[in-house]
Amino acid sequence: MSDDKEKKIKLLNDVLASHDFVSSNTYKKLLTYLVNASFENRSPKELSIAIDVFKKDLNFNPGEDSTVRAYISNLRKKLDNYYRNEGSENQIRITIPKGGYEVIFLSSNDKKKIKSSNIFAINKYIIINSTLILFLYLITIFNLEHIPFWADTESLTDNEIWDDFISSENQKLVVLGNDLFFIEKTKTSLKIAREHNVNSKVELDIYQNNNPSKIITEVTPYAFYPKMSISTLPLFYSKLLHNMEHTTKHSYEVEPKDLLEKDILFIGAFRNLYFSEYIFKDNKISFSTKVGNKYIKIAVGDSVKTLQRIGKPKSENTDYCLFRKMPGPNNNTIYLFSTFYESGISAAVKYMLDENSLTELEDKLTEKYDEVPKYFDVIFKVTGHSRTAFNTSIEHLSKISSDKSVFW
Repeated sequence: MSDDKEKKIKLLNDVLASHDFVSSNTYKKLLTYLVNASFENRSPKELSIAIDVFKKDLNFNPGEDSTVRAYISNLRKKLDNYYRNEGSENQIRITIPKGGYEVIFLSSNDKKKIKSSNIFAINKYIIINSTLILFLYLITIFNLEHIPFWADTESLTDNEIWDDFISSENQKLVVLGNDLFFIEKTKTSLKIAREHNVNSKVELDIYQNNNPSKIITEVTPYAFYPKMSISTLPLFYSKLLHNMEHTTKHSYEVEPKDLLEKDILFIGAFRNLYFSEYIFKDNKISFSTKVGNKYIKIAVGDSVKTLQRIGKPKSENTDYCLFRKMPGPNNNTIYLFSTFYESGISAAVKYMLDENSLTELEDKLTEKYDEVPKYFDVIFKVTGHSRTAFNTSIEHLSKISSDKSVFW
């Protein structure tokens, strides 16, 4: 046995013999299991913990049974309490970073490495816009009583399209699409990493399983927003949200119960829609977010229409933004703005929050369906340069069934 492993086992035994653990066989067993997994370079999953530690069977459903998450949360508290008291002099500590179940042995030097990780490895647009992102995020999170000074405060009134959101007594949830970053452990340090197609904890687990040599310790404890997710917030506040109680979540934090209980407004990129397996269950609209191959496909009768994203964000381009108003599973409503790049979502939001253009849209829907459908899709075609939209037109309109079983 290596000296390093012996030291770690001693650290574990000291914790297990402490006042916080000595009388709890379950927490001793759980912590020992997680530490042994770290010795084997395994990242334990909720299902394996449920089976191996809590003797659940293969039918264990994390969505219905929170046993593992509850015990892990309490285990973190027990460890924190131990290191505040009996273990306060320890230079190396056993930790379980939030966002996963992997144990790491963290020294004071490791903490410094995390803080000094090369943040410039993150995409340039995140760094450049960090101040704006923080400011707008604070506006959303704390539900400021006053409207931003630059905003036009004329609220939407008597509008059939937004009435379900404005008049409903359901709780309101604003979901901001955010890119997921995670902390990866190398032989010498910890670094912040990003994979384009990994934007949820489920996708991160899949990525980890496909790349067993990578040691991923946790999701970063702070969110990174593409500008498209937050640039339209002032307009939403001035027209829709300023008199409305609501909460805010990052897209990868959305849980099934949110979809069940709340009226939801999603603002962000297609790649951030990890819960799209529900939102697009009808299969009439699909999309690709692969680098260099971004498109929307629409089923029209027996044929399929493809709308291809053209150009680059910093030059002349053609973007598409989907606005979808759809039924939730429990008498709630979901409003969705989703796009590839910022120009598309900026133009679509301006259109959907303007009284005159909303009247135009209602006329188009009435002309096509003899009414304004309760639920429908609009795909906007937006041409422009860099992040500025020059021309906005409606490329596609389609009615959505009010039958919840189509989606849920």
